[in-house]
Amino acid sequence: MNRALAPTGGHRRPTHGVGRPCMVQGCCAPIIALSPELSECPLRPVPVSVVAQQARARNAGVTTRRSPEPHRTCRMESAQLAQTILAATRGTACAELRLDLLEAAVRYARLRAEWAIAPVERRGALDPARSRAHDVLIDAFNILSRGMKRHGEDTGWREALGNERGAIGDVACQIQCLLALSAR
Repeated sequence: MNRALAPTGGHRRPTHGVGRPCMVQGCCAPIIALSPELSECPLRPVPVSVVAQQARARNAGVTTRRSPEPHRTCRMESAQLAQTILAATRGTACAELRLDLLEAAVRYARLRAEWAIAPVERRGALDPARSRAHDVLIDAFNILSRGMKRHGEDTGWREALGNERGAIGDVACQIQCLLALSAR
């Protein structure tokens, strides 16, 4: 088994298959506690083609607005997709569009968290801003994807993301989390 010990105590952190511990501090500890047989971080970026193939199967028939039975990505899946998107867009010729996307993801995640902790009577007042931020976020994903496609870059991550609003919001929250953790 290819494992590395975490700097604090006896918690084991899996490697990403290259002998280095997971770079997202603490992302693996709860997963390892539940699944000690893991040897690699389940949140590592996966090839865009694999993610796109999984998304095609998952998103068949899903519309852009809430569907009658919306697909909800699990936290691990949305975290994995967020890492894949960050890796696939790093170094793109559309650096400004990528920054616009990251800013939109952070803004949406902040508003979503604010809504979650707001008293019920205040949530109605927050809904319009949160909904607008969500629309801006989806537009930012689409604009970056089109820009990258114009430059001949791989955009399989956009297909993998799908069109279900809740799943897109989940990935934005994961992107915000990964950005915050990488700032340490």
